[in-house]
Amino acid sequence: MEPSSTKHWKNTCQIVLFRVNLRNQEGEGLVYVLIEHKSYPDRMTARQLLRYVERVWTQEERNNPRSRGLIPILPVVFYHGTSEWNVALDLVELIDAPAALLPYMPRMRYLFWDLNNVDTAQLVGSVQIRLFIRLLALFQADNPVERISEIGDLLKELTEPKTVLDWVRVGLTYLSANPRIGKDEVVEMVRRLLPEAEEGEEFMSAIAEVWYRDGLEQGREQGREEGREEGREEGVRRTIGEVIQIRFGVLPEALRAQLAAYDLARLDGVLAIALSADDLDDFLSQLPRLQP
Repeated sequence: MEPSSTKHWKNTCQIVLFRVNLRNQEGEGLVYVLIEHKSYPDRMTARQLLRYVERVWTQEERNNPRSRGLIPILPVVFYHGTSEWNVALDLVELIDAPAALLPYMPRMRYLFWDLNNVDTAQLVGSVQIRLFIRLLALFQADNPVERISEIGDLLKELTEPKTVLDWVRVGLTYLSANPRIGKDEVVEMVRRLLPEAEEGEEFMSAIAEVWYRDGLEQGREQGREEGREEGREEGVRRTIGEVIQIRFGVLPEALRAQLAAYDLARLDGVLAIALSADDLDDFLSQLPRLQP
């Protein structure tokens, strides 16, 4: 099982797409993993997953127009928040319809895994999946720096140096989204993961640059509302850029300059368009409606 490049990052969740070979059957399957790290369960998770599934099917249809069926997608939610997950596990549970109509309503049930009740040290399977799940557990850990060696032990199972560095970069970027993990903690984790690698210094510099560029460190240290607002604006701009590059393959310089002039309200609108547009032309055609 290998993660594909179809991935986008949001403020409250990450979506990762895996391609897998199906046992006893020819062809591939896709597994969408919604990584939930909100402070409370989202009751619309099933509907959110449905949108992602439909988006993948639409893209697959464009890529393989002669395909006679839909590729299978298994929705899986890994949850590691602190509140009890008490929301619908099936899309049909969200639909307020009389019993006579329920058999005709759309259904989509997702697999749910509460990592608070799982001993991640006992997990088996591919090293990529174990790394992925261990990162989720570390995000909520009280002592992520002390436990970063758990990631280091798994990295030793990877054979390609570039793969190791990619996992370190992605893993630390994910962990750094935790407001309880500061820049100093991230730098220390890099040192522990890459004690002898020259790339360690490069990673530390890159992470520090991202931290200051987003204004998050300033907002955390000073606790000023304007600092947090500016930090969120920059964070949304960066997320929009990543989504556009992943979905459409290019981020035009003119668009980058345009985003720099947008306030938070319009940036949120741009992000919504970037996530739903069919292609870059469709995205650009919808931007004028956000003008004041």
